[in-house]
Amino acid sequence: MKNNKLIIIIIGIIVIIAAILIYQASTNKDANDMMKDTTEDMMKDTTEDMMKDTTEGMMEDTTEGMMEDNSEDMLANSFKLMSVTGDTVSLSDLEGKPTYIKFWASWCSICLAGLEDIDNLSGQMNDFNVITIVSPDFNGEQSESDFINWFNTLDYKNMTVLLDPDGTVAKAYGVRAYPTSSYLDASGNVLKTLPGHVDNEAIAEFFEMH
Repeated sequence: MKNNKLIIIIIGIIVIIAAILIYQASTNKDANDMMKDTTEDMMKDTTEDMMKDTTEGMMEDTTEGMMEDNSEDMLANSFKLMSVTGDTVSLSDLEGKPTYIKFWASWCSICLAGLEDIDNLSGQMNDFNVITIVSPDFNGEQSESDFINWFNTLDYKNMTVLLDPDGTVAKAYGVRAYPTSSYLDASGNVLKTLPGHVDNEAIAEFFEMH
């Protein structure tokens, strides 16, 4: 009889222990599930926020870039400059024909070597305008008065040399080296700008193709 009671007590204890273990296991599973759900939600929210911030940032940068580009185009298409002979030339004066622009500097040996070519091209009957632009007091160039005095000692009678103080137009065209050539269509829109010397045949061929 005592043995039966002992067995019953032991079985009862085992049942209680088993119930406790099952409860703890269930509780741990719920806690793990909660942690998993919370972690997934946090990762989802963080990812969405990062994507939102990145997208907004890209849109903002793109918009600012477009505004800067448009601003630069307006400057490039509205210059009005004085020549070394005292005449004033604006881009609107050149409309109706394509225009070739050569940006150069008095200290640039490659530029100086090509002045005779550009002077000859300027004296020909072309289907396009030819002008050159020098920027006094910009990127190592002489002052305006010193440049005019220096240029007047040269024997170039055909080429148009416009003065761009402080490089305002040069900056608008993205000039970073000399010489640089810029090609404009008949409406004054920039077709192409590139650094380096270009011979007269290449200039004429460009406008024939465009």
